[in-house]
Amino acid sequence: MNKEQAFGAERIDRKDAPAGTVAQEAESITAKLTSVSQQTTDRYTFTLDNGQVWSQVVARSIANAKPGKLVKIEKGMFGSFTMTIDGVTGIIKVRRVK
Repeated sequence: MNKEQAFGAERIDRKDAPAGTVAQEAESITAKLTSVSQQTTDRYTFTLDNGQVWSQVVARSIANAKPGKLVKIEKGMFGSFTMTIDGVTGIIKVRRVK
């Protein structure tokens, strides 16, 4: 698994990883949105062109999040992650789900 594939995966329950292994991770990734789906009011799930799926953890309206937009996901403090989307003001707190 390369650094981009491993980014954020430590929070996913993985049965294929040997016990005690820790992947070396990147500090951030950049990708394109392939889909944005609304889960509940002001909470969305984002699918990226690298196959990763991220879910919004703090509700907020995101008007211009559309497929094809570039996103950057960065490691935050205490195991958190933040996403920025081109054309969308502010940061979005996310967690990786796939």
